[in-house]
Amino acid sequence: MQWTQAGERPLLKGKLVSQSTRIQDFFAAPAPRPAGKRAATFLDRPVPLDWLASIDTELELTVRRVLGGPVHIRSAAAVVKSHQGGLTVSPMRATLAGTPMRGVLSIALGDPAPEIRLAAQADRLELRSLLEQLGAGTPIQGGADNVSLAVTSRGNTIRALAQRADLRLKMQRGRIRSGDDQAGQRWTLDIAAAEIVAKKAQPIRISVNGNYRAKPFALVTETVTLEGMVTGTRPWPLAVSLQATEASLNARGSVTHPFRGKGFDLAFAITGTNLRELDPLIDYVIPLRGDYRVAGRFSDDASRYSLTDVQVQVGQSDIGGSIVFDMTEARPQISARLRSQIVHYDDLELVEGTDEHQEKTRVIPDYALPVEALRAVNLDVNLKAGRIRIGKADLGDLEVKAVVENGATVLSMRIRDERSGARFSFKHGVDVTVEPPVNSVEVTARDLDYGLILSDANAVDFAEGRVDLDILLAGPGATQRSFLGQANGYIAVTGGPGRIASREYGLWSSDLVMTMLSRGWRRKAMMEINCIAGRIEIQNGVAKTDKFLLDTRRLTIAGSGTMELGTEKLNVLLAPRPKQAKLVSVAKPVRVTGTLATPRVAVTVLPKGRTATRGLLTLSGLANPALLVFAFSDIGSGRGNRCAAALQQRDAAAK
Repeated sequence: MQWTQAGERPLLKGKLVSQSTRIQDFFAAPAPRPAGKRAATFLDRPVPLDWLASIDTELELTVRRVLGGPVHIRSAAAVVKSHQGGLTVSPMRATLAGTPMRGVLSIALGDPAPEIRLAAQADRLELRSLLEQLGAGTPIQGGADNVSLAVTSRGNTIRALAQRADLRLKMQRGRIRSGDDQAGQRWTLDIAAAEIVAKKAQPIRISVNGNYRAKPFALVTETVTLEGMVTGTRPWPLAVSLQATEASLNARGSVTHPFRGKGFDLAFAITGTNLRELDPLIDYVIPLRGDYRVAGRFSDDASRYSLTDVQVQVGQSDIGGSIVFDMTEARPQISARLRSQIVHYDDLELVEGTDEHQEKTRVIPDYALPVEALRAVNLDVNLKAGRIRIGKADLGDLEVKAVVENGATVLSMRIRDERSGARFSFKHGVDVTVEPPVNSVEVTARDLDYGLILSDANAVDFAEGRVDLDILLAGPGATQRSFLGQANGYIAVTGGPGRIASREYGLWSSDLVMTMLSRGWRRKAMMEINCIAGRIEIQNGVAKTDKFLLDTRRLTIAGSGTMELGTEKLNVLLAPRPKQAKLVSVAKPVRVTGTLATPRVAVTVLPKGRTATRGLLTLSGLANPALLVFAFSDIGSGRGNRCAAALQQRDAAAK
């Protein structure tokens, strides 16, 4: 050190090296506060700058460790020059929370308080070490490039400086990765630009633009003032605005432990044009489509997260209730109690669409079970709806339950119409504790209005009629097609009178009917059905039937055949019998081969025996469909379903 007395202002020159320095040691004790006033703290200590008015300096400072701050400061080095009441620290270098920083600090004495300016830069900011030192609870990796910090303020204390500060922190080009080991989720944010701005007692404003899973987003958050952050104010006010993937989120409330991501209490609203666009963002398929609005309140307590006062509007459907995420155990528990006035079928999308190539080659859609999700969480969801609607018709009230307990999954649905007595129930059980998962499917329908379903699917212009349906299937598989390709069980259907009309004549203008009925058959736009009955046995993924009978006002059709559910390959024999004797000659039996997507229809000859063993392909062990036609003709026109009675009579004769 060298002290030089030159005129009225001495000059202090030299080099100072310190192993450790405490920030608090540079500040004088705060002035005593009058009784009844807020107690003074370290933030109220005067900033020691009076000496600038008395001496000039040229000092080189090196400090190995700076203690007492919110983050670790290591290897600080600077050249400090003061002259005529002004101070400049340049160059200034230090490592903050593992990030090398460089910058310039300038101080100018003034009235009533000194002015301080800071400009600092870093090539890259690593967030993991910074957030860990700030007490963040969620592990985060990655960072951002081209970091710049600019601060200006006036004040005699740290509190005053925080109150009057203008701060701007900019970052560009970064990637942040995080993971919640308990829930098994991972996420990555690609940052294009980020900025933090704090202006003179105004809320801190954070802006981030980037991409999440290849989807662009823009985030703006406003929270506590800089003074509130420095003084440890809790909770922080919080306002969030997010624009992403044709969706927007707005939330307002508070957070008690911001760096740990705990203690939220937020009212929120999310709006968008397509709810399915959120699927890739949250790792789950949402079975709804269309414009939507979701509102509610989000809060957390320890390891428990709650969504309450939830109100969801999707298209013409509404859902409300509460959802709780309990992360206490290794396997999180999700519980939901939901209610609805109306669920509209047009707003549901229960199966993901397939790609264009698959649509051309397959008819049965495929979807994969969310096996990993079912293994990772326990679930208890209950939804009750006053009405489920197709088009303008009500099917009745709806109840859906989903229960997952240690990998054992049961999804059930019940629809009941008190006015008509119609009932529909569905139950899908999955055990994902084994590989591949084991499935069981049960469907029961009584007085099911198939007219509503066909009309809503635009399959026909008009349809009316009701059927009873029973499906029981079981087998392994992680996708729908792999399950069907190995399934065992049966499908049974029985229906009474009905009508189907189509401008395109639907089935009756297809290759099937054009082959089965010659030009002498006069087509009609309206098909009047008297009855339908059938039972399909399924073994190892092969559906077999010799019990299919359809009776209309003009003809009766019986069928025998097989279909491989895994490949959709067909081998079906159909035998038509017109009601008028003079038209018998124009009806020909046909064989259908190929697949559901590309069937091939050809005229064939019915075998003379009891089993269908003749022709291009063999239907070994299946009854000749002509026997069903003859059995039907023997059934009187009394009460009951004549098609079902014919099946019973044919079975009795076979014994």
